Amino acid sequence: PGRYTAYHSLSANGFSPDNQAGDFTQAITVPDFYPGKRSYFHVLDESGRHFVTAPRDLGLQSVQNFRELGGYPTADGRSVKWGQFYRSARLVALSKEERERFEQLGIRVVLDLRSDTEIQQHPDPVFQGMEQKEISAIIELEAKEINFDPAVLYHLTPQEMQKDDEAFTGRYRNMPFDNKAYRYLFEKLVSQQVPVLFHCTAGKDRTGVAAMLILLALGVPWQVIQQDYLLTNRYFEQQVQKTLANYYLPDHPEHVRRFLMSIEGVQPHNLQASYDEILQRYGNTQQYFAAEYGLTQTDLAWLREQYLEEQKP
Repeated sequence: PGRYTAYHSLSANGFSPDNQAGDFTQAITVPDFYPGKRSYFHVLDESGRHFVTAPRDLGLQSVQNFRELGGYPTADGRSVKWGQFYRSARLVALSKEERERFEQLGIRVVLDLRSDTEIQQHPDPVFQGMEQKEISAIIELEAKEINFDPAVLYHLTPQEMQKDDEAFTGRYRNMPFDNKAYRYLFEKLVSQQVPVLFHCTAGKDRTGVAAMLILLALGVPWQVIQQDYLLTNRYFEQQVQKTLANYYLPDHPEHVRRFLMSIEGVQPHNLQASYDEILQRYGNTQQYFAAEYGLTQTDLAWLREQYLEEQKP
């Protein structure tokens, strides 16, 4: 309850009093003041407290599921800084106009979590001035990369889908461990080589686990992490419904529906399997980050100092 004033800005770090978007109590609708640029809104309440917010989806029509992790609250009352961590699907279709907008984000590192097969089929564009790294986030025990491209999974039989659904959840359980891609990602965080973009084919499974690990390290509550993961279903709602209409037949068992939804969207039990396995193996996330990434309690506190912010007075 109360009255608020919103200011529009191109920066998460400050605003001009001249750029007032309006006063409001419950909600406010404003135009896109700077089309084609990343927008932020600075909101002040009656007591002078200062909040920063922004559209989580960056509005790139040619790249699916392109969003960032800024603004999420942490257990200690701080929030994740805006403009540091981006996640998306593959970048192959990035248009010329949207490439300009993409390059304005100041991204320093692009980490591609796909298999070699996926990358060869749909390679990322080459970006000047950005470090681009390709490390598959899923490697089987026999060192075989897994192709997670949804197109190869539609034509399985119902029996194959049930078997693959179980294997799919199993891969989620294994992804957080001994993972070279995620270790590389945390090396970039520790060395402050940000902003960073990490992506896979659809920006939801391998990318979803990477986002989970960053948010866990920064102290974001599990319920909030789950909400970020499930946002994929909002962005892919049309694709999910189209896939069900095309491939889910009336005589199919329920596990086929769940499998198809996991291909185009995400299912909460998969990310839960990753998190539960971390706790099962290590007891808590602090021990996990120490064992898997060499991050001590002091190191985690340092990361939070770098990538979290207090509410401004």
